[in-house]
Amino acid sequence: MPKRVPRPGQLLKWIKWWLDSSVQHLNMKLWQVIAVAAVYLVPVLVQLLPDGLLSSAVQQGSWGVLCFASLMCVLFFGGYGLLAASLVNLSGFIVLLRGVLQGTDAVTVTLMCAAVFAQLASVMVFATSQRLQKQIQKEQKLNQKLEQSSLTDELTGVYNYRYFRRRLRAEIDRANRSEGSCTLLVADIDQFKLYNDINGHLAGDRALVQLAEIMKNKTRSSDTVARVGGEEFAIILPDTSAGEGQQIARRLTEAVAEHQFPDQAEDHCNGSLTVSIGLSVYPDWAEDINSLLAQADDAMYHAKHKAGNRAEIYSNVLQNLGEEINGEEAVIGAFRTLLGIISARDNYTYGHSQRVSEYSVAIARRLGLSDEAIKILRWSALLHDLGKIDVPEWVLNKRGPLDSEEWDYIKRHPEKSAAILRPVSEQLEPVVEVVRSHHERVDGEGYPQGLQDGDIPLEARILTVADAIDAMRSVRPYRDAMDDEEIAEELLQNSGRQFDERIAALAAEMLNSRSL
Repeated sequence: MPKRVPRPGQLLKWIKWWLDSSVQHLNMKLWQVIAVAAVYLVPVLVQLLPDGLLSSAVQQGSWGVLCFASLMCVLFFGGYGLLAASLVNLSGFIVLLRGVLQGTDAVTVTLMCAAVFAQLASVMVFATSQRLQKQIQKEQKLNQKLEQSSLTDELTGVYNYRYFRRRLRAEIDRANRSEGSCTLLVADIDQFKLYNDINGHLAGDRALVQLAEIMKNKTRSSDTVARVGGEEFAIILPDTSAGEGQQIARRLTEAVAEHQFPDQAEDHCNGSLTVSIGLSVYPDWAEDINSLLAQADDAMYHAKHKAGNRAEIYSNVLQNLGEEINGEEAVIGAFRTLLGIISARDNYTYGHSQRVSEYSVAIARRLGLSDEAIKILRWSALLHDLGKIDVPEWVLNKRGPLDSEEWDYIKRHPEKSAAILRPVSEQLEPVVEVVRSHHERVDGEGYPQGLQDGDIPLEARILTVADAIDAMRSVRPYRDAMDDEEIAEELLQNSGRQFDERIAALAAEMLNSRSL
């Protein structure tokens, strides 16, 4: 059966398929495919011509031109050399076939075979390397996408808490090296739960996305915006003073208040969604990353406590409290404000302080203390945990035992409480030592000074027992509450070691008689 000769239309389809495949698989433009084909097809056609039409020298010269063009094409086109090498092999097979048919000597045919197989091997190696390179590039792009997704918040597109911590630590290290500063803003949406309840959680998600966009637009390219909680954002401002940071914070609060969130109801937050922002600066006020976070967080809660839609600097919190104090009731009221800020971070603290005050006063009255001593004890009990304002929230609410670093934060809070109280008002001077000593033990194993027995103020020894009673009565993240009989037994077992013997015995009696 005679071989079927392809029709011109079919031949054109083959040529078109070859061009399309070259463009797709070799990532070449069409003009580059045509140029490469022209360079190589001319020498191939010359090799196919009968000897009578062109001299052998011309044919051999065309082979040399082909080899030279192959080298230039590989160097010039790089990734397109695969096509060039394929054409070189085609021409090489033609030359080899002609040599065999014309009776060329065995040595020449052997050399020609070696050249052809060398070219074929180079094609295979090059093709394999190209595939590997494309696979590597594909995996690199995939890894970059995965890395990016692991560092950004899926909803808002800003950085997540993981990247935020890494970046903040890097900026603090940079500030240490350059003796510079790092300002941190912590922002929280006011009444966001109400917004979600009224508009739905999908609307809340849309509001978060728009809020993140506002923060990116109102900050500099060198700043880092991150979502660190449900409706809480943090912004790292490198080489920024407190005054500059406050200006940025105010711009943010104004921009959010003026923005029309499409889903919000008219009666929500007086018709607008707002944010409260807290600010602190390293190393001006904070000594490490955790205290910087805690201070900015506390300043934010202070702004929220003042009805929100404002920015507060951490250093101003205590100054404002001092300016508000004019009398005894003003003292208690001002510090209840500060306790309210702590309570927003640790629900145990505020109610705990109120209860400890009641227990302390009840014990003091049974001991026959004077009215002045009872007043000092009442203030001390209310204010003894103020230092927790500088303890990170994740430490305050941790479930399970604290590690050594976390325990160090807790152990520093009596000193911090005293430091907060000392400069604010002369009225609080008698309270400072009681607050500072409320975690001392009569056996000298307490903190922060390791005082013993009589060196510990009497009011502090009462406060220690009252503090322990409320702690044992309360459900904590790491254990259940104890009943009064168990608490009385615990007090007596630790009498003379942790607790003053007389005070522990009296408190145990009051617990057993249900008078405390």
